[in-house]
Amino acid sequence: MPASLTRPVSLVVLGVTLFIAGFVGNWLQDAAAPWINLGEATMGSTVTFTADRGKYRVVTSGPTRPKIEQVGCTIVPATGSSRRALGGTGGVNQRDALGVSRVLEFRTPPGETRLTCSDRILTASTHGRFQVVAADGLVSRAVLAAFVLGGLSLLAGVAWLALLYRRRAPAAG
Repeated sequence: MPASLTRPVSLVVLGVTLFIAGFVGNWLQDAAAPWINLGEATMGSTVTFTADRGKYRVVTSGPTRPKIEQVGCTIVPATGSSRRALGGTGGVNQRDALGVSRVLEFRTPPGETRLTCSDRILTASTHGRFQVVAADGLVSRAVLAAFVLGGLSLLAGVAWLALLYRRRAPAAG
């Protein structure tokens, strides 16, 4: 490979690598939820956690968990008001992969928050488990950074290669 191509090709490779790392990190974030979470319970039960004015995600796990659109959660923040959120809402990038489903996202004011999730169709069902995780924590920021930096690196590398090609192409005519 000519020396003049080494740096732009390296930028392209770095960009692709960061994109792949972002996708892997995004999946690992959900896959780790059953072990690293703010609270976990069987469907139909309640999780209590201390919120810190962030964004939170509900993830379900287990082979018998309900489908994303079947999940309904009641969120009771420290203010005492309650609201109902349905699976697939709150700007969540819903995903169902390898035994874990990303169900919904919500924001809540700081303080003790209670979250009860259940199957909306089979209301008495306790199949599956749900976990609440921070949706804007360190891992989420690292995944976002990998996507942004990967995109910038890829764009810069391709632009540099195009510029080199244009300079070396023989003039028409």
